[in-house]
Amino acid sequence: MSLSTSTGTTEDEMTPAMQGFFAALTLTVPICIGLGVGASSTLADFNLARKKPIPVLIGLISQFVVMPLIALCLLQMFALDPEVAVGVVLVGSAPGGSASNLYTYFAQGDLALSVTMSLLSTLFAFFMMPLWSYLLITLAMGSENTPHIPLQNIAIVLVFIIVPTGVGLVIRHTNRTWKLRGKFLWERVAQVATLVGFLALLGVSIIAIAQHYEAMTKHVDPAIWGMACLMLPLGTLFGLVAARLLRRTRDESIAISIETGIQNFALAVAVIGLSGDTMDSAKALQFPLAYGAISMIVSPLTSALYRFGWPKKILHEEDKDEDEEEDKANQKETTITKVEEDVEAPPADQENNNQGVTFDSTATSTSTRASDVSSSQELTGNNHRDQVSATLSV
Repeated sequence: MSLSTSTGTTEDEMTPAMQGFFAALTLTVPICIGLGVGASSTLADFNLARKKPIPVLIGLISQFVVMPLIALCLLQMFALDPEVAVGVVLVGSAPGGSASNLYTYFAQGDLALSVTMSLLSTLFAFFMMPLWSYLLITLAMGSENTPHIPLQNIAIVLVFIIVPTGVGLVIRHTNRTWKLRGKFLWERVAQVATLVGFLALLGVSIIAIAQHYEAMTKHVDPAIWGMACLMLPLGTLFGLVAARLLRRTRDESIAISIETGIQNFALAVAVIGLSGDTMDSAKALQFPLAYGAISMIVSPLTSALYRFGWPKKILHEEDKDEDEEEDKANQKETTITKVEEDVEAPPADQENNNQGVTFDSTATSTSTRASDVSSSQELTGNNHRDQVSATLSV
């Protein structure tokens, strides 16, 4: 597989050494993403998916069904070059971005749910991303104008994510005591992976823009920026509405909303970066980079809106009402259970009182019988004296 990163006249401008460096830098992005996701996750996250399947299913369906369909609708609305459409398809079918965990934390959402969805979506992407990439580009462009989809490179990039994810999980699971400068090893791995991954993505973007500066700046269709501005908010809004309609809590709704809207555009950049010999990477990179730029603006604003704005107040009041109803139901159930127990087993005081009453009754009966015996004896004695007196008189 050739790792050249460009086509046409720009291909000769990159030396073999530069091509090798660019390829290594490109593969560093998914490796760091995988390590970061794995080190930030625990085996308990899989148990969370088992114990609370509904919010996880909402997130996964939103991620791998709704977001690709949003990408398809945008492609139908805007007439784009087939090579540009490849970038839209790759972003729309990508898993959730690891940055969603940070934004969920800032928005005071359900961080555990966010991490679980990031982990599972990364694993499911190995199957869903190639499938949706092929289906979307075929549906959007038709069989005659279908551009080349780098399915092989998609698989390579995803392998370079999934394997490091497993390594990160092992580090997180086994590192229980040993620390490095006051922090666990998995914490350091997550920090370093995040920093290096960001720098690698920045380097790949700079090199790609430098190689195709004119094509990516002067010949960009305004529709690309319009699509980039629509995809993230539409995904975020759908995640919120779906979660609330299914009566999820405020924290779960925020996590699902942010996880749905933020796509891992770095994967699309990495795939295109490895596919320069089979496509016009200058055009294919236009949408992923535009989406990334918009995401860095919209995502913090969305997170701040959830934390400080009207969604937090409205959702909090609804959740409070739900909690109050649940508490009342629990109290009612507890009261009924207590009454049933009281009926089945009388209190000890009542048993003692009953025993006391029985004892008093027995004592009274005994006393009565003793009085009767005494009266009988007294009567018998009187009769005997009367008989003796009568005899003496005679």
